[in-house]
Amino acid sequence: MNYRDPKLGTRLAAEYALGTMGGLARRRFEGLMAADPWLRREVRAWQDDLYGIVELIPERTPPERLWTHIETRLWPVATGRVVPLAPKARPSRLWQVWSGLATAAALLLAVAVWRAPAPPSPQPLAVPDYVAVVSDRDGRPAWLVRPAPGGGLAVSALAPQALASDRAFELWLLPPGGAPPKSLGLLPADGGARLGVAPERLREIVEGDGLAVSLEPAGGSPTGAPTGPVLYLGKPLPRV
Repeated sequence: MNYRDPKLGTRLAAEYALGTMGGLARRRFEGLMAADPWLRREVRAWQDDLYGIVELIPERTPPERLWTHIETRLWPVATGRVVPLAPKARPSRLWQVWSGLATAAALLLAVAVWRAPAPPSPQPLAVPDYVAVVSDRDGRPAWLVRPAPGGGLAVSALAPQALASDRAFELWLLPPGGAPPKSLGLLPADGGARLGVAPERLREIVEGDGLAVSLEPAGGSPTGAPTGPVLYLGKPLPRV
């Protein structure tokens, strides 16, 4: 069990502060607290919150007969009285105790919700709006490439391509400075497709030296680098 896990440590600290942890588990946790300042701080924070709630509960003085009843039940010989068990029809004080514990648990849950930090909202990585036309060596456009509204790349074939069943067109990002190309996915020979590309890679397309399309075996390059001839090139342009 990883006691350094924040979720587990916070839960155990709450159980310790509430008093629901007992026996060997409580002694083991106290040993962990002695060696871990973070666990001690968590327990202290829960205790402060819990005690603050307890202070809001109005104080009530128990009636004298309650103490007499408790003494009689615990030490019947010393008191000279034997109190029979309460009939089932009578409400038991034990249920009142359990009701109080349930209320305390509900209050603790409310504190937990109040103390729990809201999960940070993921900030989407801004992707520049651009479009790239990938053309052959004679300047004839073959594909239109642009960021897709829901993420990734939207690619559209501008002219049907003749392609054998054992071949595929693969799109590559050409990083700046002559770094090795990075695969962006396989292009459709006709129609359109959506390539699953990470947002940071979409930004690299604008910062790189352009796009290239190579002819690869079906399924793409087996080496992670272009293995066939580069037939098409393109350069992304910002959209205005």
